[in-house]
Amino acid sequence: MNHAHAMPVVIFGTLLLLMFTSVITLFIVVHRQRQKKYAAELEAAEYRKQNEVLRTRLEVEERTVNLISYEIHDNINQVLGIVRMQLLNAMRQESKVAANMIIEESCDRLKYAVTQLRELSHILSSKAVSKMGLVNMIKKELAYIRSTTMLECRFRCNEEELPLAAEQELLVSRMTQEALNNIIRHARATAIEVAIDVSEDHIIFAITDNGIGMDVAELLDNEGVGFTNLRARLEILKGSMEIKSGKGDGTTLVFTIPVE
Repeated sequence: MNHAHAMPVVIFGTLLLLMFTSVITLFIVVHRQRQKKYAAELEAAEYRKQNEVLRTRLEVEERTVNLISYEIHDNINQVLGIVRMQLLNAMRQESKVAANMIIEESCDRLKYAVTQLRELSHILSSKAVSKMGLVNMIKKELAYIRSTTMLECRFRCNEEELPLAAEQELLVSRMTQEALNNIIRHARATAIEVAIDVSEDHIIFAITDNGIGMDVAELLDNEGVGFTNLRARLEILKGSMEIKSGKGDGTTLVFTIPVE
């Protein structure tokens, strides 16, 4: 009798144990699948990040070549042209004192040209932004814009060096170039200002123009490739973007980058 009563208990216990084992097994399988999915998502995110950084590096290097070409053509080339004319002038001088004065001035100009060429060679021999520094890179970009477009360009920064890693500087450099190019193409501005404010926990980049402005809501509804690229790079930097603008009121684009 006792044996008969014990059988249902054993069967129930066995079924309960099987159910419990099945639940645990299912939980482990689901957990491992989630781990694999999470790892795959991390790997895909890292791939996208590295791909974006590589693409950005190529874009920055292309822009750097353009800046170097400008420096050689419109700066060093002009200096060497002046030196040539000065030396020809010195050869025509009857007074040795006057000739020596012209030659001395020519030597100073040649020294300047040699220094500029040395700086350019350093840029070409290494990573442009990390070698030059982001602040100097932006200054050169604005000088290039000033010389080629006649736009008034102003720059302000409360620190000489920025607390950013080389990869971060690369991304911010390209973002700044993208924003400046948009101003040149679309804003119809006469003046640009780039202001950088560094604090303990973040850096604010504000790029302002006095152009025709824009409808921000319309821009956000119909983002072009340029703004899509900006957002992709900001995502890597864990930063944010704010657009302040109105029709006829110019535009200010603000990037906020956290300092880690």
